[in-house]
Amino acid sequence: MIGVVIGREYRERVRSKAFILATVFTVLIFGSILVIPSILADDDEPTLVGYTSEAGHVMDVAQALDEVQAAEGLEDDPDAMPELTIEAVVLTDRADAEQAVASGEVDLAMVDASTALVPREGIFASSGVPGVVRQAARVVALEEVVADTGITNDELTEILGAGLIEVESLEGEAVDESRTIIAYAGMMLTYVALLMYGTWMLLGVTEEKSSRVVEIVVATIRPATLLTGKVIGIGLVALTQLVLIFVFMGGLLYAMGLRTPDDLGGAGGGALGVTIDDISIGSVLMLVLWFVVGFSIYNVLFAAVGSLVSRVEDAQNANIPLSLSVVGSLVLSISTLGNPSGTVAIIGTYIPFSAPFVVPVRYALGSIAGWEILLSLGISLVTFYLLTRLAGRIYEGAILRAGGRVKIREAWRGDR
Repeated sequence: MIGVVIGREYRERVRSKAFILATVFTVLIFGSILVIPSILADDDEPTLVGYTSEAGHVMDVAQALDEVQAAEGLEDDPDAMPELTIEAVVLTDRADAEQAVASGEVDLAMVDASTALVPREGIFASSGVPGVVRQAARVVALEEVVADTGITNDELTEILGAGLIEVESLEGEAVDESRTIIAYAGMMLTYVALLMYGTWMLLGVTEEKSSRVVEIVVATIRPATLLTGKVIGIGLVALTQLVLIFVFMGGLLYAMGLRTPDDLGGAGGGALGVTIDDISIGSVLMLVLWFVVGFSIYNVLFAAVGSLVSRVEDAQNANIPLSLSVVGSLVLSISTLGNPSGTVAIIGTYIPFSAPFVVPVRYALGSIAGWEILLSLGISLVTFYLLTRLAGRIYEGAILRAGGRVKIREAWRGDR
């Protein structure tokens, strides 16, 4: 019987206008976040790259590569002006480079063959090193290796595949911007999905109760089974939407030509500094795992709250505590972005209601140990089991009670 409930919930929700509109709206929002900065960044102005004498050879190679690529772009229109992606600015030393970057005189500064200075790093901060400069650094490193005797194929492969430029931020410790953006996107997806599907669960239970449809349903199926089927069915709907969003975002990055870090310099879409290669499969799987955990914990509570009221109007008021819990968890995870190893982040890791937000963020930023993930997951699963028993008892005791709002004590006792 539970399969029938799951199938019914899934089919009805996926075919609903609310699901279609929500999916389209979410895709448009995240697509706009990715595309609009790329459009704004595509202003045909070359990136101002300052460099000291220690980085002179790298910049000579970078400018040569830039000219070759610009010339290739003129094959279809020989009379057009070549479009260079970088403009070199000579600097005296590192202190001069820091001053030039801080004042905005240059967009970034190469202080040696493998170190670039940028103003700051973070969400939406344009700190990507142009692709031709990255390629030039690889060429120079390859020249040095080839000049030595005894080079092996493994060493050559490592040089060609490595990201050799270390980015240093002038404002605080440098952070991998692509990881930050991915963590932020996952956090917002979780927030939107939990609120949206939690509300669906709440209103769905309330509507069935107010229309007395549930009285017919529970005549053939136990209330606990009905609750479980609803949670699983709506959970599958949420996962379907999540997969559609991931597929769309990956396809958009691919269509924009943002597949590897080297594409950031020439695709015109590197304003956010994210490519397909930056999207860690581990981060995606961690997000999905904790989304399932968070969805399960919150939605059994949404269902229990929905069973306590008999009118949709009352459901919104009853929903406030749970909604505030979701919002509070989001705020906690936002603070985690700035300090993923801080006290707030660690505490949030072990609170079952905030862990679905905090753990994926800390994982994406590389600031959480394996044992912390397992311990947090264990605490969350035990909490889910206890909440399932609690919510199931309340749901079973309140679902058939019509009239005004049912008190939790009455639902727990199963009074009729």
